[in-house]
Amino acid sequence: MKNARKINIIVIFAAAIVLGLIGLFLIFNPMEKLQKKKDYGSALKASIDDDIYVDSLLSVYFREEQYYQDILHYEIRLDLFPEYEEIKAKVIITGIKGKTTNDSIYLNFYDNLEISSLLVNGNKNNYTRTDYHLAIPNENDTFRVEVDYYGSPQSLGFQSFQFGDYNESPVIYTLNQPVYASTWFPCNDLPDDKAQADIFITSDTSLTNVSNGVLIDEEYFGERKTTHWKTVYPISTYLISFYSANYSNFKEQYTSIAGNTLLLDYYSFPNHLSEAMTDYSISSKALRVFEELFGEYPFINEKYGIAEFLWNIGAMEHQTITGMGTTFLTGRNFYIDIYIHELAHQWWGNAVGPKNWRELWLNEGFATYSQALYWEKTKGKNSYTNFLESHFGTFSGGTLYDPEQNLFGRRVYDKGAWVLHMLRCEVGDSLFFKILRNYYNSFRYKNASTEDFKRIAENISNKNLGKFFDQWVIDGVGILEVEYDLKYEFSDKIISRLELRQAQEGYAVYHFPLEFKIIAGESSLISNHYITSLDTTLYFETDMKPSKIIFDPNSKLLALFREANLK
Repeated sequence: MKNARKINIIVIFAAAIVLGLIGLFLIFNPMEKLQKKKDYGSALKASIDDDIYVDSLLSVYFREEQYYQDILHYEIRLDLFPEYEEIKAKVIITGIKGKTTNDSIYLNFYDNLEISSLLVNGNKNNYTRTDYHLAIPNENDTFRVEVDYYGSPQSLGFQSFQFGDYNESPVIYTLNQPVYASTWFPCNDLPDDKAQADIFITSDTSLTNVSNGVLIDEEYFGERKTTHWKTVYPISTYLISFYSANYSNFKEQYTSIAGNTLLLDYYSFPNHLSEAMTDYSISSKALRVFEELFGEYPFINEKYGIAEFLWNIGAMEHQTITGMGTTFLTGRNFYIDIYIHELAHQWWGNAVGPKNWRELWLNEGFATYSQALYWEKTKGKNSYTNFLESHFGTFSGGTLYDPEQNLFGRRVYDKGAWVLHMLRCEVGDSLFFKILRNYYNSFRYKNASTEDFKRIAENISNKNLGKFFDQWVIDGVGILEVEYDLKYEFSDKIISRLELRQAQEGYAVYHFPLEFKIIAGESSLISNHYITSLDTTLYFETDMKPSKIIFDPNSKLLALFREANLK
Protein backbone atom coordinates (compact mmCIF):
# COMPACT_ATOMS: atom_id res chain seq x y z
CA MET A 1 0.00 0.00 0.00
CA LYS A 2 1.21 3.55 0.65
CA ASN A 3 4.34 2.49 2.51
CA ALA A 4 5.67 1.20 -0.80
CA ARG A 5 4.52 4.10 -2.96
CA LYS A 6 7.95 5.57 -3.63
CA ILE A 7 9.17 2.23 -4.95
CA ASN A 8 6.01 1.78 -6.98
CA ILE A 9 6.43 5.17 -8.65
CA ILE A 10 10.01 4.35 -9.70
CA VAL A 11 8.95 0.96 -11.04
CA ILE A 12 6.02 2.41 -12.96
CA PHE A 13 8.19 5.15 -14.48
CA ALA A 14 10.88 2.68 -15.58
CA ALA A 15 8.28 0.34 -17.00
CA ALA A 16 6.67 3.16 -18.95
CA ILE A 17 9.98 3.92 -20.70
CA VAL A 18 10.50 0.29 -21.68
CA LEU A 19 6.92 -0.14 -22.82
CA GLY A 20 7.15 2.99 -24.93
CA LEU A 21 9.97 1.37 -26.92
CA ILE A 22 8.03 -1.81 -27.59
CA GLY A 23 4.68 -0.35 -28.58
CA LEU A 24 3.14 -3.61 -29.74
CA PHE A 25 3.24 -4.88 -26.20
CA LEU A 26 1.12 -1.95 -25.07
CA ILE A 27 -1.87 -3.19 -27.03
CA PHE A 28 -2.36 -5.96 -24.51
CA ASN A 29 -2.39 -3.75 -21.38
CA PRO A 30 -5.28 -1.80 -19.80
CA MET A 31 -5.19 1.68 -21.30
CA GLU A 32 -6.03 3.63 -18.17
CA LYS A 33 -2.89 2.28 -16.45
CA LEU A 34 -0.48 3.22 -19.22
CA GLN A 35 -1.35 6.77 -20.18
CA LYS A 36 1.32 9.32 -20.99
CA LYS A 37 1.07 12.20 -18.54
CA LYS A 38 0.68 15.77 -19.71
CA ASP A 39 3.82 17.49 -18.39
CA TYR A 40 4.75 20.80 -19.99
CA GLY A 41 6.97 22.36 -17.34
CA SER A 42 10.38 21.42 -18.75
CA ALA A 43 9.31 22.22 -22.29
CA LEU A 44 8.13 25.68 -21.30
CA LYS A 45 11.33 26.51 -19.46
CA ALA A 46 13.48 25.26 -22.32
CA SER A 47 11.67 27.34 -24.91
CA ILE A 48 11.50 30.75 -23.24
CA ASP A 49 14.21 33.09 -24.46
CA ASP A 50 16.95 34.28 -22.10
CA ASP A 51 15.90 31.93 -19.29
CA ILE A 52 12.95 34.16 -18.38
CA TYR A 53 10.63 31.88 -16.44
CA VAL A 54 6.92 32.55 -16.36
CA ASP A 55 6.90 34.00 -12.84
CA SER A 56 9.64 36.45 -13.84
CA LEU A 57 7.84 37.36 -17.05
CA LEU A 58 4.56 37.99 -15.25
CA SER A 59 6.21 40.58 -13.02
CA VAL A 60 6.90 42.81 -16.04
CA TYR A 61 4.24 41.64 -18.49
CA PHE A 62 1.19 43.24 -16.88
CA ARG A 63 0.74 46.89 -15.94
CA GLU A 64 -1.61 47.87 -13.14
CA GLU A 65 -3.87 49.74 -15.55
CA GLN A 66 -4.62 46.53 -17.45
CA TYR A 67 -6.54 45.08 -14.51
CA TYR A 68 -9.13 47.87 -14.81
CA GLN A 69 -9.68 47.46 -18.54
CA ASP A 70 -12.51 45.33 -19.87
CA ILE A 71 -12.19 44.12 -23.44
CA LEU A 72 -15.58 43.36 -24.98
CA HIS A 73 -14.65 42.10 -28.44
CA TYR A 74 -11.70 41.17 -30.66
CA GLU A 75 -11.86 41.20 -34.43
CA ILE A 76 -8.73 39.44 -35.65
CA ARG A 77 -7.87 39.39 -39.36
CA LEU A 78 -4.76 37.42 -40.31
CA ASP A 79 -3.28 37.03 -43.78
CA LEU A 80 -0.85 34.10 -43.75
CA PHE A 81 2.29 33.85 -45.89
CA PRO A 82 3.98 30.62 -44.78
CA GLU A 83 6.52 30.72 -47.61
CA TYR A 84 8.00 33.83 -45.93
CA GLU A 85 6.91 32.91 -42.38
CA GLU A 86 5.16 36.25 -42.16
CA ILE A 87 1.70 37.62 -41.50
CA LYS A 88 -0.17 40.76 -42.39
CA ALA A 89 -2.91 41.55 -39.89
CA LYS A 90 -5.56 43.91 -38.60
CA VAL A 91 -7.03 43.67 -35.12
CA ILE A 92 -9.97 45.75 -33.90
CA ILE A 93 -10.43 45.86 -30.14
CA THR A 94 -13.46 47.36 -28.42
CA GLY A 95 -13.53 47.84 -24.68
CA ILE A 96 -13.93 49.93 -21.56
CA LYS A 97 -10.97 51.64 -19.95
CA GLY A 98 -12.29 51.28 -16.40
CA LYS A 99 -11.62 53.28 -13.26
CA THR A 100 -8.03 54.38 -13.54
CA THR A 101 -6.31 57.73 -13.22
CA ASN A 102 -4.17 56.98 -16.27
CA ASP A 103 -5.23 58.52 -19.59
CA SER A 104 -3.92 55.65 -21.73
CA ILE A 105 -4.98 52.20 -22.86
CA TYR A 106 -2.38 49.49 -22.29
CA LEU A 107 -2.26 46.37 -24.43
CA ASN A 108 0.21 43.51 -24.54
CA PHE A 109 1.97 43.32 -27.91
CA TYR A 110 5.50 42.14 -28.69
CA ASP A 111 7.46 44.91 -30.34
CA ASN A 112 9.04 42.88 -33.17
CA LEU A 113 5.83 43.18 -35.24
CA GLU A 114 5.70 46.44 -37.20
CA ILE A 115 2.64 48.68 -36.86
CA SER A 116 1.60 50.34 -40.11
CA SER A 117 -1.50 52.12 -38.81
CA LEU A 118 -3.24 52.70 -35.49
CA LEU A 119 -6.64 54.33 -35.04
CA VAL A 120 -8.58 55.06 -31.87
CA ASN A 121 -12.29 55.63 -32.29
CA GLY A 122 -11.69 56.18 -36.01
CA ASN A 123 -8.86 58.70 -35.66
CA LYS A 124 -5.11 58.33 -36.12
CA ASN A 125 -3.48 58.16 -32.74
CA ASN A 126 -0.03 58.34 -31.21
CA TYR A 127 1.32 55.38 -29.29
CA THR A 128 4.45 54.19 -27.54
CA ARG A 129 5.92 50.70 -27.39
CA THR A 130 8.06 48.67 -25.02
CA ASP A 131 9.07 45.02 -25.14
CA TYR A 132 5.62 43.77 -24.17
CA HIS A 133 3.32 46.80 -24.19
CA LEU A 134 1.50 49.10 -26.51
CA ALA A 135 0.46 52.33 -24.74
CA ILE A 136 -2.25 54.35 -26.49
CA PRO A 137 -3.37 57.76 -25.17
CA ASN A 138 -7.14 57.85 -24.73
CA GLU A 139 -9.23 59.93 -22.34
CA ASN A 140 -12.58 58.33 -23.23
CA ASP A 141 -14.19 55.68 -21.05
CA THR A 142 -14.77 53.43 -24.06
CA PHE A 143 -12.51 52.73 -26.99
CA ARG A 144 -12.26 51.12 -30.39
CA VAL A 145 -8.64 50.50 -31.30
CA GLU A 146 -7.68 49.41 -34.83
CA VAL A 147 -4.13 48.16 -35.32
CA ASP A 148 -2.68 47.21 -38.71
CA TYR A 149 0.63 45.39 -38.50
CA TYR A 150 2.92 42.91 -40.23
CA GLY A 151 6.00 40.79 -39.73
CA SER A 152 7.14 37.41 -38.45
CA PRO A 153 5.63 36.52 -35.05
CA GLN A 154 7.94 35.16 -32.40
CA SER A 155 7.25 31.60 -31.29
CA LEU A 156 7.64 31.67 -27.51
CA GLY A 157 6.52 29.47 -24.65
CA PHE A 158 5.07 26.28 -26.09
CA GLN A 159 5.14 27.60 -29.71
CA SER A 160 2.86 30.62 -29.50
CA PHE A 161 2.88 31.07 -33.29
CA GLN A 162 4.35 28.33 -35.40
CA PHE A 163 5.06 28.04 -39.10
CA GLY A 164 5.76 24.40 -39.86
CA ASP A 165 5.18 21.83 -42.55
CA TYR A 166 3.94 18.27 -42.84
CA ASN A 167 4.38 16.17 -45.96
CA GLU A 168 5.61 19.27 -47.79
CA SER A 169 2.44 21.23 -46.97
CA PRO A 170 2.33 24.25 -44.62
CA VAL A 171 1.02 23.84 -41.08
CA ILE A 172 0.45 27.06 -39.14
CA TYR A 173 -0.95 27.12 -35.62
CA THR A 174 -0.94 29.00 -32.33
CA LEU A 175 -0.60 28.00 -28.68
CA ASN A 176 -0.72 31.04 -26.42
CA GLN A 177 -0.72 29.57 -22.93
CA PRO A 178 0.00 31.20 -20.61
CA VAL A 179 0.89 34.73 -21.75
CA TYR A 180 1.95 34.63 -25.40
CA ALA A 181 -1.16 35.65 -27.33
CA SER A 182 0.52 39.02 -27.76
CA THR A 183 3.26 37.47 -29.88
CA TRP A 184 0.74 37.55 -32.74
CA PHE A 185 -2.07 39.98 -31.84
CA PRO A 186 -2.43 42.98 -29.51
CA CYS A 187 -4.61 42.15 -26.53
CA ASN A 188 -5.23 42.53 -22.83
CA ASP A 189 -3.59 39.20 -22.07
CA LEU A 190 -5.05 38.67 -18.60
CA PRO A 191 -6.82 35.32 -18.19
CA ASP A 192 -9.80 36.95 -16.49
CA ASP A 193 -10.49 39.54 -19.19
CA LYS A 194 -12.76 37.45 -21.41
CA ALA A 195 -14.28 38.81 -24.60
CA GLN A 196 -16.17 37.71 -27.68
CA ALA A 197 -14.19 37.20 -30.87
CA ASP A 198 -14.43 37.13 -34.65
CA ILE A 199 -11.44 35.50 -36.31
CA PHE A 200 -10.74 35.82 -40.05
CA ILE A 201 -7.95 33.67 -41.51
CA THR A 202 -6.77 34.27 -45.07
CA SER A 203 -4.60 31.62 -46.68
CA ASP A 204 -3.88 29.68 -49.84
CA THR A 205 -6.98 27.74 -50.98
CA SER A 206 -5.19 24.42 -50.41
CA LEU A 207 -5.31 24.97 -46.64
CA THR A 208 -8.21 24.50 -44.24
CA ASN A 209 -8.49 27.22 -41.60
CA VAL A 210 -9.96 26.27 -38.22
CA SER A 211 -10.60 28.42 -35.16
CA ASN A 212 -12.79 28.95 -32.11
CA GLY A 213 -16.56 28.98 -32.24
CA VAL A 214 -18.69 28.44 -35.33
CA LEU A 215 -17.85 28.71 -39.01
CA ILE A 216 -19.66 31.75 -40.39
CA ASP A 217 -18.41 32.05 -43.95
CA GLU A 218 -15.65 31.17 -46.39
CA GLU A 219 -14.93 33.58 -49.23
CA TYR A 220 -12.70 32.71 -52.20
CA PHE A 221 -10.78 35.16 -54.37
CA GLY A 222 -8.36 33.73 -56.91
CA GLU A 223 -5.90 31.39 -55.20
CA ARG A 224 -6.67 32.79 -51.74
CA LYS A 225 -9.59 32.42 -49.36
CA THR A 226 -10.78 33.97 -46.09
CA THR A 227 -12.41 31.82 -43.42
CA HIS A 228 -14.53 33.52 -40.75
CA TRP A 229 -15.02 31.92 -37.32
CA LYS A 230 -17.03 33.50 -34.52
CA THR A 231 -17.49 32.81 -30.82
CA VAL A 232 -20.15 34.56 -28.78
CA TYR A 233 -19.11 32.80 -25.59
CA PRO A 234 -16.59 34.83 -23.56
CA ILE A 235 -13.06 33.60 -24.23
CA SER A 236 -9.69 34.27 -22.59
CA THR A 237 -6.90 35.41 -24.87
CA TYR A 238 -4.76 32.36 -24.10
CA LEU A 239 -7.55 30.17 -25.54
CA ILE A 240 -7.92 32.11 -28.81
CA SER A 241 -6.31 30.01 -31.52
CA PHE A 242 -6.29 28.93 -35.12
CA TYR A 243 -4.92 26.05 -37.19
CA SER A 244 -4.23 26.23 -40.91
CA ALA A 245 -3.17 23.06 -42.74
CA ASN A 246 -4.07 20.52 -45.38
CA TYR A 247 -6.73 18.79 -43.30
CA SER A 248 -9.21 16.01 -43.74
CA ASN A 249 -12.42 16.86 -41.92
CA PHE A 250 -15.17 14.64 -40.56
CA LYS A 251 -18.13 15.46 -38.35
CA GLU A 252 -20.30 13.73 -35.80
CA GLN A 253 -23.25 14.82 -33.69
CA TYR A 254 -23.80 14.54 -29.96
CA THR A 255 -27.22 14.90 -28.35
CA SER A 256 -27.20 16.19 -24.80
CA ILE A 257 -29.38 14.91 -21.98
CA ALA A 258 -31.62 17.95 -22.53
CA GLY A 259 -31.96 17.05 -26.22
CA ASN A 260 -29.67 19.77 -27.58
CA THR A 261 -27.40 18.83 -30.48
CA LEU A 262 -23.69 19.56 -30.50
CA LEU A 263 -21.49 19.52 -33.59
CA LEU A 264 -18.34 17.43 -33.19
CA ASP A 265 -15.95 18.86 -35.77
CA TYR A 266 -12.73 16.91 -36.33
CA TYR A 267 -9.57 17.64 -38.32
CA SER A 268 -6.52 15.50 -39.04
CA PHE A 269 -3.77 15.28 -41.62
CA PRO A 270 -5.04 13.14 -44.52
CA ASN A 271 -2.77 10.17 -43.81
CA HIS A 272 -3.99 10.08 -40.19
CA LEU A 273 -7.71 10.14 -40.96
CA SER A 274 -8.38 6.53 -39.97
CA GLU A 275 -6.45 6.98 -36.71
CA ALA A 276 -8.37 10.17 -35.96
CA MET A 277 -11.72 8.50 -36.61
CA THR A 278 -10.85 5.97 -33.90
CA ASP A 279 -9.10 8.19 -31.37
CA TYR A 280 -11.38 11.23 -31.58
CA SER A 281 -14.46 9.05 -31.07
CA ILE A 282 -13.89 8.98 -27.30
CA SER A 283 -15.35 12.49 -27.18
CA SER A 284 -19.00 11.39 -27.31
CA LYS A 285 -18.59 8.95 -24.43
CA ALA A 286 -16.64 11.44 -22.32
CA LEU A 287 -19.14 14.22 -23.08
CA ARG A 288 -21.90 12.08 -21.59
CA VAL A 289 -19.86 11.29 -18.48
CA PHE A 290 -18.95 14.92 -17.84
CA GLU A 291 -22.44 16.19 -18.62
CA GLU A 292 -23.88 13.81 -16.02
CA LEU A 293 -21.31 14.90 -13.45
CA PHE A 294 -20.94 18.64 -14.09
CA GLY A 295 -23.74 19.84 -16.36
CA GLU A 296 -24.29 20.33 -20.08
CA TYR A 297 -21.28 21.02 -22.31
CA PRO A 298 -20.73 24.77 -21.86
CA PHE A 299 -20.41 25.70 -25.55
CA ILE A 300 -23.36 23.66 -26.79
CA ASN A 301 -24.39 26.22 -29.42
CA GLU A 302 -20.99 26.24 -31.12
CA LYS A 303 -19.01 22.98 -31.30
CA TYR A 304 -16.44 20.71 -29.80
CA GLY A 305 -13.59 20.03 -32.17
CA ILE A 306 -10.13 18.50 -32.32
CA ALA A 307 -7.44 19.60 -34.76
CA GLU A 308 -4.16 17.77 -35.27
CA PHE A 309 -1.07 19.95 -35.03
CA LEU A 310 2.70 19.58 -34.75
CA TRP A 311 3.18 20.35 -31.06
CA ASN A 312 4.11 16.86 -29.92
CA ILE A 313 4.57 17.46 -26.21
CA GLY A 314 0.84 16.98 -25.70
CA ALA A 315 -2.38 18.78 -26.45
CA MET A 316 -4.01 22.14 -25.73
CA GLU A 317 -7.58 22.82 -24.67
CA HIS A 318 -8.33 25.78 -26.94
CA GLN A 319 -11.95 26.75 -26.41
CA THR A 320 -14.21 24.58 -28.62
CA ILE A 321 -11.22 23.32 -30.67
CA THR A 322 -8.57 21.26 -28.89
CA GLY A 323 -5.16 21.02 -30.53
CA MET A 324 -3.86 17.44 -30.51
CA GLY A 325 -0.19 16.66 -31.15
CA THR A 326 0.30 14.33 -34.10
CA THR A 327 2.16 11.84 -31.87
CA PHE A 328 -1.07 11.19 -30.00
CA LEU A 329 -3.03 9.87 -32.99
CA THR A 330 -2.48 6.12 -32.89
CA GLY A 331 -5.77 4.59 -34.02
CA ARG A 332 -5.68 2.44 -30.86
CA ASN A 333 -7.02 4.89 -28.25
CA PHE A 334 -3.68 4.57 -26.52
CA TYR A 335 -3.58 8.21 -25.38
CA ILE A 336 -7.21 8.29 -24.34
CA ASP A 337 -6.41 10.10 -21.08
CA ILE A 338 -5.07 13.12 -22.97
CA TYR A 339 -8.30 13.34 -24.98
CA ILE A 340 -10.35 13.09 -21.79
CA HIS A 341 -8.21 15.69 -20.02
CA GLU A 342 -8.55 18.27 -22.79
CA LEU A 343 -12.30 17.78 -23.05
CA ALA A 344 -12.65 18.25 -19.28
CA HIS A 345 -10.96 21.63 -19.66
CA GLN A 346 -13.97 22.90 -21.60
CA TRP A 347 -15.70 22.96 -18.19
CA TRP A 348 -12.65 23.57 -15.99
CA GLY A 349 -10.40 26.26 -17.42
CA ASN A 350 -12.47 27.45 -20.37
CA ALA A 351 -16.04 27.94 -19.09
CA VAL A 352 -14.78 28.49 -15.53
CA GLY A 353 -11.45 30.25 -15.93
CA PRO A 354 -8.79 31.20 -13.37
CA LYS A 355 -8.67 34.76 -12.05
CA ASN A 356 -4.90 34.70 -12.46
CA TRP A 357 -2.10 32.23 -13.17
CA ARG A 358 -1.50 31.54 -9.48
CA GLU A 359 -4.85 29.72 -9.58
CA LEU A 360 -3.87 27.28 -12.35
CA TRP A 361 -4.64 24.23 -10.21
CA LEU A 362 -8.32 25.13 -10.70
CA ASN A 363 -7.73 24.29 -14.38
CA GLU A 364 -5.25 21.46 -14.33
CA GLY A 365 -6.10 19.80 -11.03
CA PHE A 366 -9.78 19.75 -11.95
CA ALA A 367 -9.13 18.37 -15.44
CA THR A 368 -6.81 15.68 -14.06
CA TYR A 369 -9.35 14.71 -11.42
CA SER A 370 -11.98 14.57 -14.16
CA GLN A 371 -9.90 11.81 -15.74
CA ALA A 372 -10.22 9.82 -12.50
CA LEU A 373 -13.97 10.44 -12.50
CA TYR A 374 -14.21 9.23 -16.08
CA TRP A 375 -12.53 5.93 -15.19
CA GLU A 376 -14.71 5.56 -12.11
CA LYS A 377 -17.85 6.12 -14.17
CA THR A 378 -16.86 3.78 -17.01
CA LYS A 379 -14.69 1.12 -15.33
CA GLY A 380 -15.52 1.27 -11.63
CA LYS A 381 -14.02 2.33 -8.33
CA ASN A 382 -10.84 0.27 -8.70
CA SER A 383 -9.93 2.13 -11.90
CA TYR A 384 -10.55 5.43 -10.11
CA THR A 385 -8.23 4.41 -7.29
CA ASN A 386 -5.61 3.03 -9.70
CA PHE A 387 -5.60 6.34 -11.54
CA LEU A 388 -5.01 8.33 -8.36
CA GLU A 389 -2.34 5.93 -7.14
CA SER A 390 -0.51 6.26 -10.46
CA HIS A 391 -0.55 10.06 -10.03
CA PHE A 392 0.75 10.00 -6.46
CA GLY A 393 3.89 12.01 -5.72
CA THR A 394 5.69 13.93 -3.00
CA PHE A 395 5.25 17.23 -4.86
CA SER A 396 8.08 19.09 -3.17
CA GLY A 397 9.30 22.49 -4.25
CA GLY A 398 6.35 24.73 -3.55
CA THR A 399 2.69 25.17 -2.80
CA LEU A 400 -0.19 24.15 -5.02
CA TYR A 401 -1.46 27.72 -5.08
CA ASP A 402 1.01 30.06 -6.81
CA PRO A 403 3.44 27.43 -8.16
CA GLU A 404 5.74 30.19 -9.47
CA GLN A 405 8.14 28.94 -12.15
CA ASN A 406 6.73 25.40 -11.91
CA LEU A 407 3.46 26.60 -13.37
CA PHE A 408 3.05 23.47 -15.48
CA GLY A 409 4.77 20.95 -13.23
CA ARG A 410 3.14 17.75 -12.01
CA ARG A 411 2.28 19.37 -8.68
CA VAL A 412 -0.38 21.54 -10.29
CA TYR A 413 -1.94 18.59 -12.11
CA ASP A 414 -1.60 15.64 -9.75
CA LYS A 415 -1.62 17.24 -6.32
CA GLY A 416 -4.56 19.30 -7.52
CA ALA A 417 -6.42 16.10 -8.39
CA TRP A 418 -5.58 14.58 -5.02
CA VAL A 419 -6.88 17.67 -3.21
CA LEU A 420 -10.25 17.22 -4.90
CA HIS A 421 -10.22 13.52 -4.03
CA MET A 422 -9.51 14.33 -0.38
CA LEU A 423 -12.21 17.01 -0.35
CA ARG A 424 -14.64 14.38 -1.64
CA CYS A 425 -13.61 12.07 1.21
CA GLU A 426 -13.99 14.96 3.67
CA VAL A 427 -17.55 15.98 2.72
CA GLY A 428 -18.98 12.82 1.13
CA ASP A 429 -20.03 12.06 -2.43
CA SER A 430 -23.42 13.77 -2.45
CA LEU A 431 -22.16 17.11 -1.15
CA PHE A 432 -18.96 16.94 -3.20
CA PHE A 433 -20.73 16.68 -6.55
CA LYS A 434 -23.18 19.35 -5.43
CA ILE A 435 -20.16 21.57 -4.74
CA LEU A 436 -18.74 20.95 -8.23
CA ARG A 437 -22.04 21.73 -9.95
CA ASN A 438 -22.64 24.84 -7.87
CA TYR A 439 -19.11 26.07 -8.54
CA TYR A 440 -19.55 25.47 -12.26
CA ASN A 441 -22.95 27.17 -12.44
CA SER A 442 -21.79 30.14 -10.35
CA PHE A 443 -18.71 30.90 -12.45
CA ARG A 444 -19.60 29.59 -15.91
CA TYR A 445 -18.25 32.04 -18.54
CA LYS A 446 -16.48 33.89 -15.72
CA ASN A 447 -13.31 33.47 -13.68
CA ALA A 448 -12.85 32.06 -10.21
CA SER A 449 -10.28 31.85 -7.43
CA THR A 450 -9.38 29.27 -4.81
CA GLU A 451 -11.21 31.43 -2.29
CA ASP A 452 -14.35 31.32 -4.47
CA PHE A 453 -14.20 27.53 -4.63
CA LYS A 454 -13.54 27.27 -0.89
CA ARG A 455 -16.48 29.53 -0.08
CA ILE A 456 -18.87 27.41 -2.14
CA ALA A 457 -17.51 24.20 -0.60
CA GLU A 458 -18.01 25.59 2.90
CA ASN A 459 -21.50 26.89 2.20
CA ILE A 460 -22.71 23.58 0.78
CA SER A 461 -20.95 21.26 3.23
CA ASN A 462 -21.62 23.51 6.25
CA LYS A 463 -18.02 22.83 7.30
CA ASN A 464 -15.13 25.13 8.10
CA LEU A 465 -12.59 24.10 5.46
CA GLY A 466 -10.02 26.77 6.24
CA LYS A 467 -7.47 24.31 7.63
CA PHE A 468 -8.05 21.89 4.75
CA PHE A 469 -7.28 24.54 2.11
CA ASP A 470 -4.41 26.06 4.11
CA GLN A 471 -2.54 22.78 4.47
CA TRP A 472 -3.23 21.27 1.05
CA VAL A 473 -3.45 24.31 -1.25
CA ILE A 474 -2.28 27.65 0.14
CA ASP A 475 0.57 27.06 2.60
CA GLY A 476 1.49 23.39 2.60
CA VAL A 477 4.56 22.30 0.62
CA GLY A 478 4.83 18.66 -0.37
CA ILE A 479 2.63 16.10 1.36
CA LEU A 480 1.84 14.67 4.77
CA GLU A 481 4.58 12.36 6.11
CA VAL A 482 4.00 10.23 9.19
CA GLU A 483 6.48 8.13 11.15
CA TYR A 484 5.04 5.35 13.30
CA ASP A 485 6.22 3.00 16.02
CA LEU A 486 4.11 0.05 17.13
CA LYS A 487 4.78 -1.44 20.59
CA TYR A 488 2.97 -4.14 22.56
CA GLU A 489 1.95 -4.85 26.15
CA PHE A 490 0.91 -8.42 27.00
CA SER A 491 -1.90 -9.35 29.43
CA ASP A 492 -5.19 -11.21 28.92
CA LYS A 493 -5.40 -9.30 25.67
CA ILE A 494 -2.62 -7.74 23.68
CA ILE A 495 -2.58 -3.98 24.02
CA SER A 496 -0.87 -2.26 21.13
CA ARG A 497 0.48 1.26 21.49
CA LEU A 498 0.81 3.09 18.18
CA GLU A 499 2.93 6.21 18.29
CA LEU A 500 2.63 8.64 15.39
CA ARG A 501 4.73 11.67 14.56
CA GLN A 502 4.29 14.06 11.67
CA ALA A 503 7.69 14.31 9.99
CA GLN A 504 7.11 16.49 6.92
CA GLU A 505 9.16 19.64 6.44
CA GLY A 506 6.74 21.59 4.28
CA TYR A 507 3.97 22.24 6.81
CA ALA A 508 3.99 22.24 10.61
CA VAL A 509 0.94 20.22 11.64
CA TYR A 510 -1.71 18.69 9.39
CA HIS A 511 -5.22 17.92 10.60
CA PHE A 512 -6.47 14.78 8.90
CA PRO A 513 -8.70 11.72 9.23
CA LEU A 514 -6.59 8.60 9.71
CA GLU A 515 -7.82 5.14 8.90
CA PHE A 516 -5.70 2.05 9.41
CA LYS A 517 -6.24 -1.68 9.28
CA ILE A 518 -4.78 -4.03 11.89
CA ILE A 519 -4.28 -7.67 10.96
CA ALA A 520 -3.91 -10.12 13.85
CA GLY A 521 -4.02 -13.79 12.99
CA GLU A 522 -7.13 -14.57 10.97
CA SER A 523 -8.92 -11.42 12.08
CA SER A 524 -8.59 -7.76 11.21
CA LEU A 525 -10.10 -4.51 12.36
CA ILE A 526 -10.42 -1.01 10.96
CA SER A 527 -9.65 1.91 13.26
CA ASN A 528 -10.55 5.54 12.48
CA HIS A 529 -9.18 8.65 14.19
CA TYR A 530 -8.87 12.37 13.54
CA ILE A 531 -5.31 13.62 14.04
CA THR A 532 -4.70 17.23 15.06
CA SER A 533 -1.28 17.22 16.73
CA LEU A 534 2.33 16.65 15.81
CA ASP A 535 2.63 13.61 18.10
CA THR A 536 -0.21 11.20 18.76
CA THR A 537 -0.43 7.96 20.75
CA LEU A 538 -3.23 5.48 20.07
CA TYR A 539 -4.10 2.25 21.88
CA PHE A 540 -6.05 -0.78 20.71
CA GLU A 541 -6.63 -4.35 21.88
CA THR A 542 -6.40 -7.61 19.95
CA ASP A 543 -6.54 -11.27 20.91
CA MET A 544 -3.31 -11.97 19.09
CA LYS A 545 -0.22 -9.93 18.39
CA PRO A 546 -0.80 -7.86 15.23
CA SER A 547 1.19 -9.13 12.28
CA LYS A 548 0.61 -6.15 10.04
CA ILE A 549 -0.72 -2.62 10.04
CA ILE A 550 -1.93 -1.00 6.82
CA PHE A 551 -2.32 2.75 6.86
CA ASP A 552 -4.94 4.43 4.69
CA PRO A 553 -6.14 1.16 3.11
CA ASN A 554 -8.72 2.97 0.97
CA SER A 555 -6.29 5.59 -0.41
CA LYS A 556 -7.98 8.65 1.03
CA LEU A 557 -4.85 10.61 1.95
CA LEU A 558 -1.96 12.21 0.12
CA ALA A 559 0.49 10.82 2.65
CA LEU A 560 3.53 8.63 3.21
CA PHE A 561 3.89 6.39 6.26
CA ARG A 562 7.21 4.94 7.39
CA GLU A 563 8.25 2.90 10.39
CA ALA A 564 10.66 4.56 12.83
CA ASN A 565 12.01 4.16 16.34
CA LEU A 566 10.13 6.88 18.20
CA LYS A 567 11.27 7.57 21.75
